Amino acid sequence: MSGSAPRIVTIPPGAAFLRMLAEAILSGSLVTGLCYQPENPLSLAGATVFVPTRRAARALRSEITDLIGKGSAILPSIRALGETDDDAGFFDAADPETLALNPPIPQVAATLRLADLVLAWKQALPQAVRDHLGGLPLVAPANPADAIWLGRALFELIQAVEIEEGDFAGLDSVVAEDLQHWWQLTGEFLKIAREFWPSLLEEIARSSPALHHNAMIDVFTRGLATAPPGRPVIVAGSTGTRPSTARLIATVARLDQGAVVLPGLDHAMRPSHWQALARAATNLTSADGRIQVDVTIRSHPQYGLLRLLETSGLDAERIGEIPEIGRIAPALTARRAIVSAALLPAATTEAWGEPGFLPDVPVASRGLEHVSLIEAANEREEALALAAAMRRALEPRPGLEEPTAALVTPDRNLARRVVTELGRYGIEASDSGGIP
Repeated sequence: MSGSAPRIVTIPPGAAFLRMLAEAILSGSLVTGLCYQPENPLSLAGATVFVPTRRAARALRSEITDLIGKGSAILPSIRALGETDDDAGFFDAADPETLALNPPIPQVAATLRLADLVLAWKQALPQAVRDHLGGLPLVAPANPADAIWLGRALFELIQAVEIEEGDFAGLDSVVAEDLQHWWQLTGEFLKIAREFWPSLLEEIARSSPALHHNAMIDVFTRGLATAPPGRPVIVAGSTGTRPSTARLIATVARLDQGAVVLPGLDHAMRPSHWQALARAATNLTSADGRIQVDVTIRSHPQYGLLRLLETSGLDAERIGEIPEIGRIAPALTARRAIVSAALLPAATTEAWGEPGFLPDVPVASRGLEHVSLIEAANEREEALALAAAMRRALEPRPGLEEPTAALVTPDRNLARRVVTELGRYGIEASDSGGIP
């Protein structure tokens, strides 16, 4: 490990992240000792680059290949950081800690096992909880299909808790008098996750996927810390929202040949804004003797990066940018400032009235020149509007390259609707979320 400051940079919003990352890798500006040499096909072979997903890994390989052109080279090892379970060879199989881990249970098998536990739980519900129902039967789960639905939801809850390295024991202190009886029912149901599920996994010699993932990442992180590989290691595009990933990123940043590339760190936010974001994320308020915390701040787009920087002991203003600001189109720079100001923490919105904080009206107009707002009456109308906009964007234009269009949405149902509507236009869309 190096005693020097962590090597963490960011690619700002508006830049083509993977293209700029590929350029930085090949130019040698990112990590000492890593540079593409046309006369040496092995110049990149020793490096390892971690990206969030397999899709990002494939795209980065394509970007590097395009930039190399007709030259020959063995590319760096590019791995999907968030999808290690099925990635053979992701870790050294000879590591004793790795060999001691039980294999993760597949999601389908986990859902079916949990459905069995849900049905058994219904039959074994304590009489004190049944009495609260006034003699009425417990409706859910009404049939095996309901049990599978509950099992899938419970599996997702377990994974979410384990990803954050939490546990269900803290729920014992969450009691509201007006909901106490229903909380007893909920508490009994969550015993499936707290008690029965771990016992079942131990019985069948399997592990929970989230815990297995965390353990594998931690094994790799400890290996980097105790025995640095002596070759370039880069983590790019991850915000470190998973604690185990944040520890890996902090370790890589301090390697002699390590570097971390953050996606879209907001340098338009002032130090006081970052401080307000940190206070909002940690301040506890007391109400009627109970401790509460404002969890809505966690939806801020910079919250994950803030936690990562705190783990690394760095301030946002100390993080450099690649590429240089001059390479970003002025309109995108203005749009970046507008979005940053719109998403400021509530405690700092008085900055909107400060002279010079917001872009001038002409600059803001140019920044939003190609941004449209459509208010849809329902989901179908929303999908129709998006499909029509994408169809228009895909129309060929003389003198321009073949046009492309992409829809970014967390709503899987909306994405499927848009794919269907595009099919009516004869456009076959590739849905990266998969087909159920």
